[in-house]
Amino acid sequence: MDRRNARSESVATLSFFTLTVLLVLGAAYLCVNDSLFKVMIALAQQSELLSSRYFGEVAPDKVFADAWRGMQSAIPFRVELSDGGADRPTITNRPRNWGLTLRPQDSAVVVADIAESSPFSGFLLPQDKITGVDTLRNQVVIDFIDYLNSRSEGATQIFFEREGRDDSVTVQIAAIESADGARVAFEDSICFIVLRLPAALDIEQEIKTLNTNSARGFIVDLRDSGGDDHKMAQRISKLIEDSVKGKPLAILIDRTTKGATEEIARNLATIDEATTIGASTAGSLAEVDEILLRSGQRLYVSLDERIDHGFSEVVDTLLDSTKTSEPSTAVIPSIECRKPRMSSLLFELIHGGYLLDFVTANKFPDFPRSEDEDSLLAQFENYLRDRRFRYDPLGRALSDMSLNDMNKEMDPIYRHMRETHRDIGDVSLGEYRFEIVRTLLKTIHRVKIGGEPSLEFSARTDDPCLAEALAIVKKAAQ
Repeated sequence: MDRRNARSESVATLSFFTLTVLLVLGAAYLCVNDSLFKVMIALAQQSELLSSRYFGEVAPDKVFADAWRGMQSAIPFRVELSDGGADRPTITNRPRNWGLTLRPQDSAVVVADIAESSPFSGFLLPQDKITGVDTLRNQVVIDFIDYLNSRSEGATQIFFEREGRDDSVTVQIAAIESADGARVAFEDSICFIVLRLPAALDIEQEIKTLNTNSARGFIVDLRDSGGDDHKMAQRISKLIEDSVKGKPLAILIDRTTKGATEEIARNLATIDEATTIGASTAGSLAEVDEILLRSGQRLYVSLDERIDHGFSEVVDTLLDSTKTSEPSTAVIPSIECRKPRMSSLLFELIHGGYLLDFVTANKFPDFPRSEDEDSLLAQFENYLRDRRFRYDPLGRALSDMSLNDMNKEMDPIYRHMRETHRDIGDVSLGEYRFEIVRTLLKTIHRVKIGGEPSLEFSARTDDPCLAEALAIVKKAAQ
């Protein structure tokens, strides 16, 4: 009897185990073949890649603060949830110049200066202590400035403390609209055309009405532009080709040039006077997987590489170690140009608030000229020396880490960092001159001047590819 019961229990256990295995296999099969599950796995893998790229370069708190703040430029994939519909131009609100200079002082944020044109003129006074902006409370100065720069319309409320009393002021402002950064500008007889498809209707009209006879040359910026309106791409290509009429043309492209904009790049590159500058376009890497969800919505997942060289040393090393051949459908530039790398030192100077504090603490009655750059760097060195600045680029990030505990794929990156990074000790910024000076100039323009920077200024401080384009066009136009 006991033997029969034992046999029955064994059969029951085996049957239960078999049924459990079948259920698990069935569930796994359904999950693996579920579209949404595939997407989540892809996103998880990309998130892990992001963490690997950032982890260990700087302190973890700054890693994640910077990663999430710079989400659009840092994550190497793009996801859109759409109900469908036509690809139509979008209108965005252009950031405005608030005419308000803020600076850190004794662990607080105070008003350093306020312009007469500021919407807060007459309400705020120098030395008012800023305690909040809308829902932000007791933040560092860069957070307040970034938030104000992101605001372009509606009611904005600033909370402040004056002579020990708390107060607030609210202003109502209207939006300044522009078509996704697309614009046409003339500077020093050079026609500069920025295309941002699909929002190019206004630009198409401007190109039609251009008086191009006075232009000595053209620069067409096709970066950060996609779209799928190929008819518009053909129209714009023809308009620009007719406008150039034998004059020098520089075309700026990179991995963010994709879709219908690549078609414009190919068309313009066939012009005899044209020079393409930058990096290879997205090509087949910009292809998007379309997944139909049960709700009827479509999920678009693009695994194109959003990070380019110059973002950081970790990213550069990883990209170089995994570099593959260019996609067959990409437009290859005739002159390769990359953004300069951001050093770990500059990263610390920016996120530690040193650059912003230095700029807001000085008057700068005139914008520094090229011949003033050495003096500007010397002033900044003295400021850092007074602050007793000392920085170890590896510092807290790698001090407690062991290479054996790291992802093997990242081992060569960390070894390279250990060999090349060091404690800079007493402040000497000579070898970092270029990146620090250009970042100081950008900060001065942002805080003291505001508004849209000129082509020459952008080329001088932020865009070496634009500088290359300007030099080529001006030389050819002589």
